[in-house]
Amino acid sequence: MHLHIQSAFFGADTSDPQLTLSKSDDNEGFRDMIEAREVLNRAFQTLSRFMTADKKLAPEGGPPDSDVTRRDVALMQADLRIELARYLHRLDEFETRVRDSLDQKSQRAVDIMRLHHKTFAVAVETYIDIEDMTCDIHIDRFKEIVLLSERIANSFDEQCDPNNRHSRPTLLLDMGILPPLLYVCLKCPCVDTRRRALDCLKEWPHREGPWDSNLVALMGRLTLQVEIEAEFKRLSTTTTTTTTTTKITSIRDITYIPAPSRIMCVNMSMDNDQKTAILKYTTKECGPGMPQLERRVLIDEAIW
Repeated sequence: MHLHIQSAFFGADTSDPQLTLSKSDDNEGFRDMIEAREVLNRAFQTLSRFMTADKKLAPEGGPPDSDVTRRDVALMQADLRIELARYLHRLDEFETRVRDSLDQKSQRAVDIMRLHHKTFAVAVETYIDIEDMTCDIHIDRFKEIVLLSERIANSFDEQCDPNNRHSRPTLLLDMGILPPLLYVCLKCPCVDTRRRALDCLKEWPHREGPWDSNLVALMGRLTLQVEIEAEFKRLSTTTTTTTTTTKITSIRDITYIPAPSRIMCVNMSMDNDQKTAILKYTTKECGPGMPQLERRVLIDEAIW
């Protein structure tokens, strides 16, 4: 996915007339890979605007910071569901028609589009959930994202040297598996699925446009660490104040992160010395207007 398209994810104004052209018949498969990619690019921009609109919403009980209302966001969500459902139908039709003629590179391109579609579809359902309850419903879809990411990564081994994963490319201009795996690392309640996503990142150090696998993995690891600690503390407190038979003696016993222990508004930046990563986040206990919490780590000590 080209950088000017990805910039929509970071809040840039991306009014690209080529992405607002009239749509072709939504009931037919795509003519070729180029059309399939262009339509997915359009969906990505719509998703990015949806995420941006959600960020502009006023907090519960707080004063409005923009003209965006929850009804506006809900309507955007409904439109995105329809758009993504139509896209999946057309992609299925296209792949069925051309499957026998696809070489390995072309199949990987289809897999990447399918991966992005899966990620967009999960994001539409989970991004605006303040209570983080819908993430639990989509655990299997998070797993599918990781499995497909692994398949895409392994396809480079088959193309290059199957016994040497260092033969995988270290720089890709388009978006591939990194943003989908990051979303899994930030949102999936299943600890094993997150760790599998982190393993996938560890096995293939590379860049995809502005995305760096080492930094994505670091952000995912820190987020998981904070949430596991919060869940361990919550369960430890629960087991000492109730008659429950749950035995939690170590953070290794944590296999699931429920909504109360998940963190929100997660972002990561570098300190001025470019040697320290700063993870900023809020928790369910943070009230409106409270500053974000921080966790700092030296990059050289944290990156594999």
